[in-house]
Amino acid sequence: MDAPAAVETHRWLGISLESWLTIVAVVVGPILALYAQRVLDKFRERRDRQTRLFRELMITRTTRLTTRHVEALNGVPLEFKNKGKDKKVIEAWKAYLGHLGTDAAKDPEVWNRAGTALLIELLHEMSQRLGYKFGKLSIEKEVYLPRMFNDLEVQQNTLRTQLLELLDGKGTRKLPIAIFEKKFPDLIDRPKGD
Repeated sequence: MDAPAAVETHRWLGISLESWLTIVAVVVGPILALYAQRVLDKFRERRDRQTRLFRELMITRTTRLTTRHVEALNGVPLEFKNKGKDKKVIEAWKAYLGHLGTDAAKDPEVWNRAGTALLIELLHEMSQRLGYKFGKLSIEKEVYLPRMFNDLEVQQNTLRTQLLELLDGKGTRKLPIAIFEKKFPDLIDRPKGD
């Protein structure tokens, strides 16, 4: 039998091709692994920000006048892009935002119902995008808002409105100065210069 033919190996600088490939793998492998890890970290961070935003909007969905809700709503275009899987979220956000820019004074009840429906649509699209799979009915109905919260908000708004009318003198309410004269006589009788 013939002896196996010697395999001719290519050498460069006295190092075989197999050794060169090993050297390249040792140098490039960790760099590629680091790059892949960075890409995964960026994806994870973006998803975490989207999830926090969705969570904030879900938590504040019944208290839409709070700063938290407004800030979260304004953060939607920062965390969701108008392309790919995020496109439906951005479209629902734009529809809701467009509604919020309309006049609520014409028919507040109809305006509020339409706004609620559009917010539910936005939250539904976000839940689908993030893998939560909440149904629209569960987003709308499975929430707790004590009646007292709403009553307090209405009372605070009424007090604020009436106080401003009183202070600027434009409203129907007037504050008689005599009330202060009776309650704070030391302020009136005090000599000037004290």
